[in-house]
Amino acid sequence: TAESLSLLTHTLESLDLSWCNLSDVNLSRLTSLKTLDLYSNKQLTDESLSLLPHTLEFLYLRYCNMSDASLISLSRLTSLKTLNLRGNEELTAESLSLLPHTLETLDLSWCNLSDASLLSLSRLKSLKNLIK
Repeated sequence: TAESLSLLTHTLESLDLSWCNLSDVNLSRLTSLKTLDLYSNKQLTDESLSLLPHTLEFLYLRYCNMSDASLISLSRLTSLKTLNLRGNEELTAESLSLLPHTLETLDLSWCNLSDASLLSLSRLKSLKNLIK
């Protein structure tokens, strides 16, 4: 629950909340968090995503029903190196253009994106691995 999460220590570096059916969650106080897995939390709100800690380097949002609006919140995660968006079918080229420029690995498999929409990724100069 959100209450339980508030008890987590600020020194935590990795957290797996897969299949937890979360909607509103505030992890902003976990200032040492580097890895976060939210696999299949299909009710996450855009507000929850806007409260993710800036320290994140690895973020897994597989099958979370992400939309373009959801990804706007991720643009401020300037330490993010790996982003897994597998299975988020509502994403468009517009939201891809807002991804953090620090990304090295991006998984867009099963996202129903056209090859043309991937052109918006050309601004990601650090991108080394693209999975489509």
